[in-house]
Formats: sequence, structure tokens, C-alpha cells
Amino acid sequence: MGRHEASRAIILRGTFIQAISLLALPSLASQILQTVAWLGEMYFVKRLGDAAIAAIGAVDEATWIPFTIVMAMLTATVTLIAQNWGAGNYEATRDGAISAIQQCLLLSLIVASVWLFRDIIWSVFNLTTEVEMLATRYLFIFITFVVPVVLSLLLGAIYHGLGDVVTPFIATALGVATQLALNAFLVPRLGIDGAAIAAVSSYCIRLLFLMALLWRSPVKPNPHYILRLHFNMHMQLLKLSLPVCLQSIQWALCSFAFFSIIGRTSNSTDALAALTLGWRIESLMLMPAFALASAAQTMVGQNVGAGQIERAKSHSYRVTLLGMALLAALGGIFFVTADMWAQMFAHGKLTMRYVSAYLRVNAIAEPFVAMGAILGGSLRGAGDMLSPAIITIFSIWVVRIPITYWLCILERHDAIAAWWAMAISNVVGGLLTLLPATLVWKRLKRPCEVKNVA
Repeated sequence: MGRHEASRAIILRGTFIQAISLLALPSLASQILQTVAWLGEMYFVKRLGDAAIAAIGAVDEATWIPFTIVMAMLTATVTLIAQNWGAGNYEATRDGAISAIQQCLLLSLIVASVWLFRDIIWSVFNLTTEVEMLATRYLFIFITFVVPVVLSLLLGAIYHGLGDVVTPFIATALGVATQLALNAFLVPRLGIDGAAIAAVSSYCIRLLFLMALLWRSPVKPNPHYILRLHFNMHMQLLKLSLPVCLQSIQWALCSFAFFSIIGRTSNSTDALAALTLGWRIESLMLMPAFALASAAQTMVGQNVGAGQIERAKSHSYRVTLLGMALLAALGGIFFVTADMWAQMFAHGKLTMRYVSAYLRVNAIAEPFVAMGAILGGSLRGAGDMLSPAIITIFSIWVVRIPITYWLCILERHDAIAAWWAMAISNVVGGLLTLLPATLVWKRLKRPCEVKNVA
């Protein structure tokens, strides 16, 4: 427990550089490793053709909607653990972790239910027969191991709330190494089935490592408590997760609709493959933003829990400016090297052209993505889960999807027009986050309203 208390001391009383180094650097390293795993999977699957790439993209989209509920609960877990741990409430920290594990097991069933609706989903995506067959095979293997996948993500969230991002980083490193090795060995022999086995094996390895160390953490799950229901904690998790769930579902529905529109453009298989590759390659640019957003949520959460509002506010804005600067630089690099990335991962010439355009168009908007992500993480750490959800709904359903539909369906432009709609919505979403970020600090400065979620 000493290591976790030392981390809390740095977050609550250390310098900004110390706190951001403690939380963001290991998180960024984890993001890099996870992206290496995603791109590594695409590198090996590339040999199977664009249909296999499009199939994995279809599975990603099919599971995204139920997984948004899981991710919302994970986000709520980070805030609940961070605020209780920052306040020094050990019992509430432990009870919150146990309640999150219980909810996670139930939510795994929701993700598994995708299997029952797969034919409807493939029809909505307008997949070819070949892509549909490959997607079904990949989905079956993934769903079979959904419980360890979800539990590994949850334990990572618990460690993040405690301010420990090194342990999840080590778990990620072990998982990624396993996935890459299995991809190299299994994909040439088993095709897309090998890629699916490699992916789920990665999460199983992470889970085993995180569980082994959990017994030495402040939330050590006592066998007498693991099955006990903590109604108050479950209600707090639900209160925190519902707005995040709303936001995440909107993103998933947006992605679902976006994927469907792209599936109805000319050269749809090339466009869907490019979209799948573009998302994964773009994640390299977004890694600093996600790492800093995660760090901001933990820093703000623990400082708000300790009643240090000015410190939380200062860290929030400083992290945001740092993230915007980093993504502006990375966006410029990816703009220049877009053709190189396309040639590295795409199979056909048209897919390469679509991937290059995706990277160049979205590179322009990356600083605003950083603004929205990091300020959104700060808002969640402060307990404001609703504002990011409202902004998400506006930016995707008022901006992204209508523009994409107009350009690609009504005006019959190809997928590149959709990339522009995506970039415009990201700029709008980032700018809109400034307003609630300003308001939340004014509200928290009022002594009567500074409360801990516990």
C-alpha cells in the first residue's frame, strides 16, 4: 500500500511535472503498445486481403455499442476510486472496486448478446458475402472470451483510479507481446481465426497479471466481501456512468451510422478497409491525448476529493495546452508521411489513396480532438459526466452524420468527403468543451458545493 500512498502524495502535493510524469508517461506507453498491437494485427491480416481487414472493422463496430456501456462503467470507476482514495477513505475505495467488479461481470453478458443480432448488423453494414463470413468467425472467438476481456479492462481502471498506471502498463506490454507473437504464428496457419485467438489471448494474459498483483493493493478483495452487495456504491457507479454511457452510446451509434454510410459509397470494400486502417493509424496521433486525458481525470479526481479545487483547475488547463501542442506537432508529421503509412498497411491502390486522405484531413483537427478529450477527462474527474455527453450528441448528430449523409448519399461523393465531415465535427466538439470546463470550476469554488462522491 505504501507505493499507492506515495503516488497519492505526489498527485495531491507534488509539482505539476511530477504528477503528469507519474500518470501520463506510463499511460502513454500503454497507448503506444496497444496501438502497436492493433497495427500489428493489421500488418499480418493484410496478407489475407482487404476483405479480412474490413471484417475486423465490422466486428469492431458491432461490439462497440455494448462495449460503450462497459467503458462508461470503467470511466465511472476511475472517478469513484480516485475521489475516495484522494479523500483517504480506504473502505469506500475497496467497496467501490468490488462493486465495479460485480457490475462488470453482468455487463459482459450484454457484450456477448451481440452474437444473437450479428446477421442484422451485417445486413445494416451492407457487407459482401466474403466479409460477412470472415466477420462471423472473428466475432465468435471474441465473444467466447468476452469475460476475461472485460475484467482485464476493469482492473486497469481500478489501478488508474489509485494513481498506479505502471502496473497496467506492464500488463499491456505482456499482452501485446503475446498478441504479436501469436499473430505471426497463427495468421499464416489459421487465417482470421488466428488473429482473433491472438487478440483474446492478449487480454487473458493481462487479466492474470493484474489479478496476481491486486491482492497486494489497497483494494485487496477479501473473500468475505467479494460477494457482498454495496447498494450505495452501485448507485454511485450508476449515477456517474449513466451520462458517460449516454455519450459513449452516441459515439458508438455515430460510428455505426458512419460505417453504414461508407458501406454505401462507391468502392465500399476499399472505403471500409481504409476507414478501419485510418482509425487504427490515427490512434498513434491520439495516444498523447488519451494518455493526458486519463491523467487529467485521475489528477482532478483526487484533488477534488481532497478539496484542492484551484490545484485541480490549474492542472486541467495545463494538461490541455500540453496535449494540444503535442497533437499539433504529431498531426503535421502524419500529414507529411500519410502515403508511407498507407503503403505500409493497405492492400489495394484505391485503399491506399483513401487511407492517405483520411490521415491528412484528420491531422488538421487533431489539436481540437486533444482539447475535447483532455477537458472532458477533467470534467469527469470533477464529477461532471453530463456536459461531455451533451457535446458529443451535438457534434455527431448535428454536425458529423448529417454532413456525411448529405455529401456521400445525396451528393454521391466518395469516402473522402466523409473524412472532412469527421474533421469538422472534431473541431466543433473540442471548442464546445471550453464552456462547461469554465463553469464547473466556478461551481466547485463555492464551499457549499464542494463534495466528495463518497
